[in-house]
Parts: sequence; C-alpha cells; structure tokens
Amino acid sequence: MDTTPTRHRLRRLAISVAGIAVVAGLGFGGVASAAGEDDTSGERPAATARVSNEERCEKAEAILARADALLAKIADFEARLAELKEKAIEAGREELVERIDQWLARLAALTDKIETRIARVEAWVGEHCD
Repeated sequence: MDTTPTRHRLRRLAISVAGIAVVAGLGFGGVASAAGEDDTSGERPAATARVSNEERCEKAEAILARADALLAKIADFEARLAELKEKAIEAGREELVERIDQWLARLAALTDKIETRIARVEAWVGEHCD
C-alpha cells in the first residue's frame, strides 16, 4: 500500500502546526510585556520598560485580535487532524493514530497557553485602560 500522499499531507500539516506554535510564541511576547508591571527596575529589557501604559492599551486590541485568529487556525487544524485520525483508524494505521493524538495534545496545550495569556491581557486591560 502506497502511503506517500498521506505522509506528505501529514508532513505539511505538521509544518503548519509548528508554524502556528512559533507564531504564537513570538506573537505573544508582546502579550507578556503588555501584562507586565510598569517599572524600570532593570529586571526587564529597557525597550519594554519605555512603553507607556497608553501605548500598551492601544496595542491590546490588536494583540487580542491576533490571539483570536490563532485560536481559529488551531481549531481548523484540530478539525483536519480529527478527519485524518478517522481515516487512519478506518485504515488500521495505529502508529499514525498515535502521532495524530500527539499533535492534538500539542494543539490542546497551545490553546490552553494562549487562552491563559488572553485572560492575563484582558485582566491587565481592565485594570489599566479606560
């Protein structure tokens, strides 16, 4: 049985999932700095300390919109993986089902991380923005 098309499809999907993880990590670096305290004690990089609360408030909406877009992409990937998992189960490909389950677990962990950061930003915005 030739599994080349499935392997290529899964490889593209894995690359996409990894891309989302990288974008989420980089994109939410701003979330962490937006939710940080406004001090200049030297514990944070100087560039972050120079950002005023007003600037953070202006960027918060864009950060939250980007987070929502990432969550939507993750949901799409989870749906595609669920379809592939069903096909793999029907074909009796247990090793593929295990790999898909691992990817789904990674996506679930990434979703939890993003949702935690969204809550953190929303709490900060509620405290500091009008």
